[in-house]
Parts: sequence; C-alpha cells; structure tokens
Amino acid sequence: LTPSVKTYLKEVIGEEPKHVEITEASSQLVNGTNHFVKVKHDGKTWHIRLHEALPCYGSELTVHSHREVTDAEPLTYF
Repeated sequence: LTPSVKTYLKEVIGEEPKHVEITEASSQLVNGTNHFVKVKHDGKTWHIRLHEALPCYGSELTVHSHREVTDAEPLTYF
C-alpha cells in the first residue's frame, strides 16, 4: 500500500513527502477490498481509503478519498 499512498500524497500536496508512515490499517471486503490506512507524513495525520479491484478486474489499487485527522481520531469507514 505504501507506494500508492506516497504517489497519492505527492499528487495532493504537490511535492514528495519527506516521511510517510502507515500507523494503522483495516480492510473491508466488498466488490474488491477497501483498505483504510492512518498515515503520518510531514507532521500531519491522514486517513486514506484505497480500493483494490478483484483479480478478475486486474487487482488495480486506487485511492478513493482522504481526510486530515488528529492522531487520536480512530480509523473508521468513511
């Protein structure tokens, strides 16, 4: 998941993040898999939702959405 998260952060913030750490993760099985990750980067904390397509659809991993949160905020579905 980390390469996809790093690429997404670079696109959103407009520069290569200096440090990216996934501190928490969960998943939800749907028509593929939704991955929810808590990410710390450059002093900020984000929750990022990624979708991994089923193998019959190429297993493509794409970022669905994100939100900036506090360190204390639990990782939940969004």
